[in-house]
Amino acid sequence: LDRSSAASDVYKRQSLELAQCLREKGLDIADPTQEDPKLNLSEVDKNRETIKEYLEECDLESKAFKEGK
Repeated sequence: LDRSSAASDVYKRQSLELAQCLREKGLDIADPTQEDPKLNLSEVDKNRETIKEYLEECDLESKAFKEGK
């Protein structure tokens, strides 16, 4: 098992989940791709504080989901 590709797959899945969560909150953000795995928040039409709140909310939601709560 190639650890780097497994870790990369987990990172990609988490990035996709985060992008979906941010879209549900109203941000216009594209899914990450193989070529560009990072989310591009620089073009989002919201202030930094709002984006930060959404990121924290999505992170908490994903942790709760993983813990099965």
